[in-house]
Amino acid sequence: MTFSINSLANPGFSWPSVLSMALASKLSYEEKEVVESTALDDWGYLYALFLDIKNTECFLAETDSHVLLSFRGTQGIGDWVGNINLFPIHNPNYGTVHNGFFDAFYDVEKLLIEHLPKDKPMWITGHSLGGALAAIASVEWRSKFEIYGICTFGQPRTGHQDFSETIRNSYPDSFFRFVNNRDLITRIPPGFQHAGSLYHFDANGDIQEISAGFLPISPDPEPLTLDEFHQFQENINNIRNKIEMKPTENFAGHFDLLDDILSRQYKSLSDHKIDRYIKNISGQILASPDYT
Repeated sequence: MTFSINSLANPGFSWPSVLSMALASKLSYEEKEVVESTALDDWGYLYALFLDIKNTECFLAETDSHVLLSFRGTQGIGDWVGNINLFPIHNPNYGTVHNGFFDAFYDVEKLLIEHLPKDKPMWITGHSLGGALAAIASVEWRSKFEIYGICTFGQPRTGHQDFSETIRNSYPDSFFRFVNNRDLITRIPPGFQHAGSLYHFDANGDIQEISAGFLPISPDPEPLTLDEFHQFQENINNIRNKIEMKPTENFAGHFDLLDDILSRQYKSLSDHKIDRYIKNISGQILASPDYT
């Protein structure tokens, strides 16, 4: 299964376009040179730019027919969850969102607007934290740009009811949110909720209960309670403190070790991996009667 630039030339849901955005979400975790060369040389875009501002990272890629914007998620899941707060921030134009997600988007928004063409439609995507940033971008820019669609994978709970209603009213059939099985990150932070049309993969990689027209009717995995979330954070911080007591110059290795330990303790964290999403999406394409 490969990226298809043509799958994003028009609006609307298709499994090839979803796969392309999942691959773009995965690519955003690579280094700048790899991201830009892949978008230009392998995927066929005419222009590509990777941005890294105050730890918010994303890339945009432009061709004649559209622009693709992909926000990077957090690579150290355990470290991120261990530090995340539960503070909301209200915007009178679209509602209440998590303040940390908003701040991360705001850090890069000005530079993005400087580089995004206003005469081409846009697809926005992201995995994990990147999905939350994609959601905020969609409401911030709904009157500034033509947005073909938004596709997120393993997105954390991002806003309150007013935010969800803004997305539902602005993108009734063009916000596609994917959840893999019991992906733990989609169940936090408590006090916030999801938005957009849900496509929920079960443990076998099948989509749960979709009615005609790709309208999902299966529920989200239940969110963690406040007590469960605080216990999760406490466990993360205890493990992190033990790791940091071991002398090493490789701080990135600390993050990897923390995530590895947590993945063994919390099996639903493995459901969060972008490769799991890509595998399940590819399975839908292979199972399609149109696939040849």
